[in-house]
Amino acid sequence: MDTRRQVRRRPLLDICIPTRNRAGYLDLLLSQLSEGISNSDLSADINVIVSDNSSDDATSDVLALWREREESWTLTTTPGNIGAAANYKLLIKKSAADFVWVFGDDDELVSDTSLKDVVWLLRETDPD
Repeated sequence: MDTRRQVRRRPLLDICIPTRNRAGYLDLLLSQLSEGISNSDLSADINVIVSDNSSDDATSDVLALWREREESWTLTTTPGNIGAAANYKLLIKKSAADFVWVFGDDDELVSDTSLKDVVWLLRETDPD
């Protein structure tokens, strides 16, 4: 048995989602992302990072559920409302991927292959 620790390579793409007081939309988006990543076997290529800008709705409950379902995702809450621009900057700083895709918390995937298509495009065209 090989006891060496597996070193996880950095993801190709971080999907960064700033949010504040949009629990229902966020839950739908995270469901779509989880399904798309799983169905296309993209967990090594895509990571999800959410920064909740100190919501006062059920967003913390949504994040708690998703922390259990997707342990590799980075789901955080700011200690106070830092404003939209600072929340975007925080997400970008947390990214370790080659590419970042910022989603609005109310965005939706347009097809079942959206994520697979984006990963393919990034690999094939190597944009800078």
